Order: sequence, then C-alpha cells, then structure tokens
Amino acid sequence: MLRTKKSILTAIFLGLIMAATTLVHAAEIKAVRCSGGVAKLAMDKFDVIERCGTPMAQEIISAEIERRVERLVYRFSIDKSEPLTIFTFEAGKLTLIEKNP
Repeated sequence: MLRTKKSILTAIFLGLIMAATTLVHAAEIKAVRCSGGVAKLAMDKFDVIERCGTPMAQEIISAEIERRVERLVYRFSIDKSEPLTIFTFEAGKLTLIEKNP
C-alpha cells in the first residue's frame, strides 16, 4: 500500500515538472531588438555581436569542439532594474534567449 501511494505521488510530481517545463518553453523568446538590429534564434554568434555590440560578460559552458556552448550577457538599458539578456550559443548558433532579473 505504501509503495503504491509513493508511486502515485512520484508520478504526479513528475507530471507537474513536465507541465512546468512545457509552460517555460511556451514563453520562449525568439528575438531581441538591439541597437544595431534584431538578434534572432539560429543566428551566428558573430552576427549577434555585430548587431548587439560587445557583451558585458561571456562564459564558455562546454568547450567540446563539436558542440561548444557559450553564453553572452547583455544589459540593453542603463537602468539596473532592467533584466539582463542572456544569449546561449551551441556550435556558434543562437539557441536560447533569456531575460534574467
């Protein structure tokens, strides 16, 4: 009985996690306006830098040659309360745009 209850609770918990993940992906940012134009998903890293300028921070997440993962961090406003914009690149292509408070 206890094992069945535990299995049901685990299944419910996993279902809630999957639902939350789906909601997060539904609100995915597909493009950001920069001073030099628009940065969109699937763009090359160099095109994003050309349009958005030099990032305030750069981080290499994975240095594997075939699948190098990098993040560029921007603040497009002087106002410190505005969220940071974080671009994630995989193999040189923009794969994720996030806003981070």
